[in-house]
Order: sequence, then structure tokens, then C-alpha cells
Amino acid sequence: MRRSIADQLSNEPIEVLARRPSKGSRNRSWEKEQRQQVGVVTYRGIPKPLNERIKTVASELGVPIGDVVRAFLERSLNDYKDGKLNLDPELVTGRYTLFPSRDK
Repeated sequence: MRRSIADQLSNEPIEVLARRPSKGSRNRSWEKEQRQQVGVVTYRGIPKPLNERIKTVASELGVPIGDVVRAFLERSLNDYKDGKLNLDPELVTGRYTLFPSRDK
């Protein structure tokens, strides 16, 4: 008489397949300290073509991408403060944006 696999298995989990919770925790203090000291910040919504242009500038200058971004941000903030850079936010679907044609 032939038995099915279901008849042969018990309700006990198979040791190899059972996932045990980790007993140790990862120490992330170094990463936390680096983020606070260095001040790493990321932004969402940067279009790929713009990101590629920034990478190209960094490559041409032989500097890290973050240095190029920082230089552009610092210059832009100074120009905005001095009135040389004009930003005109527009109301689109209940919020303001600087890029109304890209929002859908």
C-alpha cells in the first residue's frame, strides 16, 4: 500500500526549513555617527538625466559627486539670497511646486 507524503509528515516544522530569529543584533552606531558628523542627506525626485549631468561634471573635475552637488547647492542658495535666482512656485492639486509641468 502506497502512502502519500502528507501522511508521512507530522505537524512539527522541519528543522532545516524553520527560520529562527537572530540572537544577535547589528551594531549600527558607526553608521549613525558618520551620518551625524558628515551630514549625509539624500533627496528624492532627481531626474536621471540631471543626475547623469552631475556625474559628468564630477568626472571632468576629478572630484566626488557630493562635492559637485554641495558646490551647486551653496552657489544656488547664495544666488537665491542675493536675488539672482528667482523661484516661482505654482499651486498644483493643493500643493506648491516649482515644476508644475512634470506633476501628473
